[in-house]
Amino acid sequence: MGVTALFILRLRLQSRLIQLLLVFQILFLVGVALVALNMYLYGIWGTMPMLLATLFGIILSLLNAALYAISIVLIRRISTPYSRRKVQFAVAEIFAGLVILKSLISIILVIGSSIRSGSQSLLDNHGWSLAGYLLTGLAMAAFGISVREPLPPGEPPVIRSLVKAYGTCAIVFAPMGLVEYAFEYLQLPGIPFLSLDHLFYLSWNIISMKAVVRLLKPGSEGVPVLDSVPQERVEALGLSNREAQKRF
Repeated sequence: MGVTALFILRLRLQSRLIQLLLVFQILFLVGVALVALNMYLYGIWGTMPMLLATLFGIILSLLNAALYAISIVLIRRISTPYSRRKVQFAVAEIFAGLVILKSLISIILVIGSSIRSGSQSLLDNHGWSLAGYLLTGLAMAAFGISVREPLPPGEPPVIRSLVKAYGTCAIVFAPMGLVEYAFEYLQLPGIPFLSLDHLFYLSWNIISMKAVVRLLKPGSEGVPVLDSVPQERVEALGLSNREAQKRF
């Protein structure tokens, strides 16, 4: 639903951000689906075949690196010439870059661990896991703070409120990795494996759908559904002025 909502926004609005947000949402959806599949297979088999576990580890690390690469591009598009002098933008890019670096190192470690079957890997070290959760949380919080800054002129009001809500969501869920780590490390009896990624994705979807509802709601900021054809569609289809303003 979140992907559909962003696709509708892309059709209706002219924004430098919506395409990136749509790609981000799709990659995030793929990642969440793979995490759910991994948990399902582990629940059925009780363990994972080495080859399949290696494949999951590589794909998830690549997706994580891609998501934070997109976040860096988003931060740069969101920042105005004035706001680029603010330290939070540089901090957000640095933390995102560190997460990308850690993801690439994780890929190397996963491959190395599969080659040296049975040997101890840095991936199994609690310190490495804790550092990853902490770094990801800091990157999410820095991203959330950065995207809550005023957007460049020309961005539609709906996109402004959408990106600001995304930022708030990222800040709220920034500690979720540490919560997951605590549950896994303590191994509390009777408590299943907790994945707050799904709650984060649900919140992200709700924000996206609210933006579409706001856009399509008649009023000062909304527009009726298919009230008129966007200008870029008019030019692409060669419509006349009457055809472009026709209600469907």
